Amino acid sequence: MPRASKHKSETDSDYSARSDEEGGRRGRGGVAGGVGTSNLNKDDFSRMVSDVVLYCLVTDQRKALIKKADIVKQCNLGKGLSKGEVDKVMDLVDRHFIDTFGMRLQEKEDRKGVFMLVNTVSEGAGQGNIQWSDVETAQMGLTFSILGLVFMSGGRVSDENLMRFVRNLGLVGEEGKGRKGELGGVDLEVSQLYDGDVKRWVNDTLVSKQQYLKRIRLVEVEGEQYEYSWGDRAEAEVKKSSVLKFVCDLYGCRPRVFAEQYDIVKQEEGEEALDSEDDEDLS
Repeated sequence: MPRASKHKSETDSDYSARSDEEGGRRGRGGVAGGVGTSNLNKDDFSRMVSDVVLYCLVTDQRKALIKKADIVKQCNLGKGLSKGEVDKVMDLVDRHFIDTFGMRLQEKEDRKGVFMLVNTVSEGAGQGNIQWSDVETAQMGLTFSILGLVFMSGGRVSDENLMRFVRNLGLVGEEGKGRKGELGGVDLEVSQLYDGDVKRWVNDTLVSKQQYLKRIRLVEVEGEQYEYSWGDRAEAEVKKSSVLKFVCDLYGCRPRVFAEQYDIVKQEEGEEALDSEDDEDLS
C-alpha cells in the first residue's frame, strides 16, 4: 500500500545518540541498562539499523509477516551481540520507521516476536508526502470499501454477500466470471488492477498476505461457506470512525443514524470521535 516519504531529517547517528541517553533508563524486554554498557559505537548501530530497516521494507513489499528471529538471522544480529544490544537496535528501528516513514512495527497480539509494518500517518496530515499509483489507488479503494461493508454488516460478512457487493461495483462479471477479459467478465484493464481475479485477490492478498481481512470457514452449515471480518492490519491502521464518516457521506446522513456502529466508535475511539460531524449536521 502507499507509504509516506521521508518528512523528518534526522540521521541514524542522531537516533543512536538520543537512544544512548535513554538506554540506561529503559531496556526492551526488561533488560535494565543493558544498552548503556554496549561496546558498539554509533556507526555500528547505524549500520545495523539500516540493515534491519531495509530487510523489513523488502519483506513488507511482499506483505509478509516480519519475524524477529529472521531479522536476527538475516541481519547478523546474533553474532556477538547481547540481548540488550539487539533490543537497542530494534528500538532504533522502531523510531526510524515512525519518524522517517510514518510507519511502525506492530507486533501481533497472538504471536510474540512477529510483526507487520503499518501506517501511522494520520488523516489530513502529510497527505502531500504520500504518492499513490493507479494500482494502489484502485486496490486501497476496494480494500476500504470492503472494510466498510464488513463494519456496517455487524463485523462479519459472508463470502456470498461479499462477492455480490464486488459484483455490484462492476469488478466481477456474472456467475463470478471476471478473469482477464473472459466472456461475461469485466474490462481487461480493470481486471488487471486486481491480478485478473478479484475473488482470488481478496483471499490471497487481503486475507493471507496483507491481513486486512480474516476468513473463517463456517462449520455449522452445509457446503463450503466462509465469513470475513477485520484482520489485524485493519484493526491497527483503519479507524472505524473514518469508515462511518465515509458511509455517512455517501448517504448524506448523520453518524447517529447507524446506532450500533456509532456506539462502537464511541467506545473504541472516545466520545469526541464523531461529535464534530454531528455538530456540522446540526448547523
